[in-house]
Amino acid sequence: MITKQEPTQPKLWSRFQDLLSDVALEELDRGWQGVFHRMILQQLPVEIMEEKFNKYTGRPSKELYSVCGLLLIMNYFGWTLSQARLNYMVDLGVQYALNIEKDGVELSERTLHRYLDWLRKKDFMQDAMSLVTECLVKEMDLDIREQRVDSTHVFSNMAAWSRRQLMFNIIRSFLKQVRRHANEVYWRLDPELRGRYERNNGWIFGETSPMKLQKQGKVYTSEEQLGYDMEKLIENFSGRELFCNMSSYKNLVRVFSEQFVDADGKAELNPHPGGKILLNPSDPDAEIGHKGPGYQVQIAETCSDDNDVQLITAAIPQGASASDMDSETLVQEKLKAEGHLPEKLYADAGYGSDDNYMNAAKDGIELIAPTPHQPEGKVGLDECELDSENRIIACPAGKKPISKSFKNGKGRAVFFKSVCDKCPLKDQCRSKKCGKQNREFKYNDADLRTRTRRAFEATDEFKKKYGPKRSPIEGLNGRLKQFTPLRRLRVRGRPAVYFSIYAILTMHNIMQMVRYAKIQPKKAAETALFRFFLGGLYFFQQNSLSHAA
Repeated sequence: MITKQEPTQPKLWSRFQDLLSDVALEELDRGWQGVFHRMILQQLPVEIMEEKFNKYTGRPSKELYSVCGLLLIMNYFGWTLSQARLNYMVDLGVQYALNIEKDGVELSERTLHRYLDWLRKKDFMQDAMSLVTECLVKEMDLDIREQRVDSTHVFSNMAAWSRRQLMFNIIRSFLKQVRRHANEVYWRLDPELRGRYERNNGWIFGETSPMKLQKQGKVYTSEEQLGYDMEKLIENFSGRELFCNMSSYKNLVRVFSEQFVDADGKAELNPHPGGKILLNPSDPDAEIGHKGPGYQVQIAETCSDDNDVQLITAAIPQGASASDMDSETLVQEKLKAEGHLPEKLYADAGYGSDDNYMNAAKDGIELIAPTPHQPEGKVGLDECELDSENRIIACPAGKKPISKSFKNGKGRAVFFKSVCDKCPLKDQCRSKKCGKQNREFKYNDADLRTRTRRAFEATDEFKKKYGPKRSPIEGLNGRLKQFTPLRRLRVRGRPAVYFSIYAILTMHNIMQMVRYAKIQPKKAAETALFRFFLGGLYFFQQNSLSHAA
């Protein structure tokens, strides 16, 4: 049976008036507890939680608004389930924030875990962030015309293994399951193979003599030995239902297929296995990117000078291997769906492709991001000289083409091969062979736009316009990782990680609302003082003029 107390319901009397002094109540009302109590609790989409219960029958549920609010708070402060449960029952500040007016409130850790598991499956926190952000934007009358976007890496609560550690632990895990479920089969395995994984993993780091890692006179490296052992185990247990259904065997097959490639019938270590590979069986959803293993989140934040504080307007959690270049469109779609499209969007070079530039323009957004860097040591269209019709009239070395054209968004310039062969920039030029006697240089509209953008980026106007607007988002990412659990979450697995990310960013916006509420009285006092000073100055001037007359 559903238990729900509407936060907007008026009260004639509150238990906190008897339990706390007026000073304590004032402090709570000015802090995040008061903002949460007055504004946030009523925005939470608790109807998602109602789907789990029958409206009329069954045991009463816990009060839904308070429990959903607790799950939002606990992720921001990094509480465990036991800490959250205790704070829910004994902390008056938390009870004030969650509108708990009943004495002797109780909550079990198991109940809290069930509620949390259900809400993770239902994308509760994503909806909560959208509703809370919309409420705060309206409350603060926030200017969203200028925004900035960046990604930041997030570690889940899993061990970061090297490739050797991964393969070693995968094999050892499988052998442990074999020994547990089929002891006689385990003891029939090669004693040398069993011995390698019954002791510690020092040998995979070279602590054991390589002579012990040999087969038929051939000395194997650690990676080759691990691959050889994995291949033999897969062949040995393939087709045997008892073992093929084991999760450890499936992990063994997956890791072998990802970490090794077939080279003429021989398994060789894959130098570039990609980002969407198994990194640790405890978190099979984690990926690896240039910032490390785990996840990342795309964050869009307002950056107008007219705002007293800035809010996060959109967040998109992703695997760590996701590309920023491909994510700009996702961020734009998210902002559009929530009605927060900006007029200007600041980003770094990781988002500055021509496709993103044109895609943003379709929605009336000016994407202000440096263009991707040219390959080092190469020259191209940027160094060429063009006429008014966008035709090349001189190459980077100053040579004139024998023919030039630009039609339907495509340009082409042809040069004598004999001239290009003597050019000092031959190895740096992006021109290509055309027939036996010529070389050609091709380009298109996108290349021309990139050329124009790069020229503007070299000006002082761009540097003054771009730097102060885009750079502060790095500070936001740093603060989130320093003061919240965002750097390394307490959870692992995609649903739990995404839930925590959304909760932390939602609470960050709530804390920004607290800052805003504290700034407003100071601004009002400063404005009143300034007006008083102007009034006194005007009165003094009038008196001076009257005496002079």
